[in-house]
Amino acid sequence: MLIVAGLILDGGYLWLSWLWDQEDLDAQVCGLAAGAMIDTSPAVIAYGERDVRGVLTASSPTFLLQLVGFDGFEYTVRSRCLRPRAALTPILVKEPWLDGLPYPILGQEGPGDTQCDDCQGSDFSGGGLPWIVCDGEDCSPRTYWPPATEGNSPSQFKDLFKDAVAGLLSSPLPPIGNRIPTITGVSDNFLVKEMDERYDVGDEIVVLVFSGTIVRPDAGPWENAAILYYAVMRIESMDVNTLEASLVEVLPNAEAVRLVTRVQPVPWEWGG
Repeated sequence: MLIVAGLILDGGYLWLSWLWDQEDLDAQVCGLAAGAMIDTSPAVIAYGERDVRGVLTASSPTFLLQLVGFDGFEYTVRSRCLRPRAALTPILVKEPWLDGLPYPILGQEGPGDTQCDDCQGSDFSGGGLPWIVCDGEDCSPRTYWPPATEGNSPSQFKDLFKDAVAGLLSSPLPPIGNRIPTITGVSDNFLVKEMDERYDVGDEIVVLVFSGTIVRPDAGPWENAAILYYAVMRIESMDVNTLEASLVEVLPNAEAVRLVTRVQPVPWEWGG
């Protein structure tokens, strides 16, 4: 009877210990995959090209079974998380560019390049404000998402763009079909500088795609464009005033964006 009771009591504590350690390791590994600095000892951590893996071997003590000479159970937990494939950026890119060739999406344009087909007087250089959603082409009224607050001009929100590119601020995910303001009145160098500091050539980013038409309201400075879909683009080159990129993949909905921009826990044996 003592052994049976010990198996029930000590076996239950073993299961709880395994479960607690599994939850802790999952949180640690996915935190590392997100870029956090975490003390994971005594777990063994391995970094892959796109994933982070963790293995922890521990033991669970016994209470009743130690009376018959059994001191504990040893067990192992494993965890694996995929790092985000690409970061969501507040860059507006016109379609189409389905030939896969690089072209400027942010900053200064080259000869023969245009970042919008119908700019209606805009000095558009690729920056958008997804923290503000326009109600119609006149962009009035406007819905503001934190940290954006009521404002008189898109240019006063340029630091939101800068902080989002630098990774200090999350870029929201406006639904497809919504209209957002574009940033005007800022230098090409301002737009490109933070990208150059955070990203390297070859990195992938997620951008917002619009038709190529930017609407300029009759009253007010709130030039805006409608979001057609999102896309993954690969950075091909950067200089002080221009960022060029090429199309990698079209993302037709918000769920597709989340799959490439967020940490994903996956099975240990997953081969994707």
